[in-house]
Amino acid sequence: MIGDVRDAARERFWAGLGDARRLDLGALPDWEARLDAALAEPASSFDVGWLPRADFGAELAIRLQRDDEEVARWWDHLRPADLYLACACARGVAGAIERFESIYGDEIARTARRFERPGLAADDLVQLLRTKLFTGAGAAADPEAPTSEPEGRPKIASYTGQGFLQNWVRVTTTRTFIDCCRRQSEAAELPIADELVAMLPEPGADPELALLKREHAAHFKAAFAEAVAALDSSDRVLLKQHWVERLTIDQLGALYHLHRATAARRLAKARAALLAGARDGLARRLGLPAERLASALELLASRLEVSMERLLR
Repeated sequence: MIGDVRDAARERFWAGLGDARRLDLGALPDWEARLDAALAEPASSFDVGWLPRADFGAELAIRLQRDDEEVARWWDHLRPADLYLACACARGVAGAIERFESIYGDEIARTARRFERPGLAADDLVQLLRTKLFTGAGAAADPEAPTSEPEGRPKIASYTGQGFLQNWVRVTTTRTFIDCCRRQSEAAELPIADELVAMLPEPGADPELALLKREHAAHFKAAFAEAVAALDSSDRVLLKQHWVERLTIDQLGALYHLHRATAARRLAKARAALLAGARDGLARRLGLPAERLASALELLASRLEVSMERLLR
C-alpha cells in the first residue's frame, strides 16, 4: 500500500496511521480519492498558506488514528475545511483566527450577552473564551482530544473534524460560559485564603509587614478582598490571565490585538489599581495614613500569584 503513496501529504497521512488502521483503510476502495478530496477542499474557502498540505495530511491521520469509528463512516462525517481552519487556529495563525472570529464572532457575542452578570461582562466572557480556544491557558487536558499535545494546548485543537465546527463552537462556548459563571459564584462566597497572610515576610524583614502579619491579618485579608471585588472586570480578567493562566505580555498583546508595550501598560495599571485599593482599604481599617502602608504592600506585590489563583478564578 505504501507504494501507492505519491506525494508528501499522502506520505504524512500514511505514516501517521498504525498497522490496524492501515488495514482498515486499505479495504476501502476509494480511500485515495477521499483523501485527495479532503486535502483539496479547504482551498475553496480558506488561505492554503495557513497550513502546508503535508501538515494537513498529518492532522487528518491523527484524527483517523484516534477515532474508533468505522473508516467509511469517518470519511462520511469528516468536515475537511472546518478541520483545516481549526488546525490553523490551533497553530496560532493570525489570519485563521481572524477568519474564525469573522465567522463565529457574532454568535459567540450573542451567547456571551445571555450569560452576562454583574462583575462578569460579556466582553470579558468572550476574552476568556478566546484565551481557552487559542492559547489553552488555564484549560485542563481533554482526555478525548485527538492530538498528543500536552495539557494547556489550545482547546480548538480538540476539534476532531467529525461534524460541523459551528456545532462544536456552540457547545464549547456554552460550557465555557457556564463554568465562568459558576466559578464567579463560588469565588464570591470564599474568604481570602490564609495563604495570603502567610506570603508576608517573616518578622525582622520589615517592621510594618511584621506588624500586619502579627496583629492585623483579618484586616489585611478583608481589605484585599474588597480591592479585588472593586476592580474593573476587564482589569480582573487581565490579572487573572497573567497571574493565574500565566499568559506572557506577548500573548496578552496578541489576544487583545495590542502592541506588547500597550499590553504591558494595561497590566501595570491593573496591578497598581489592585494595590492602591488594598492600601486604602487597610489604611481605613487601621486608621493609618495610606502612605505608611504603601511600601509594605509593594514588598508583597511580587508574591501575589499564590492567592490570585484562588481570588480571581
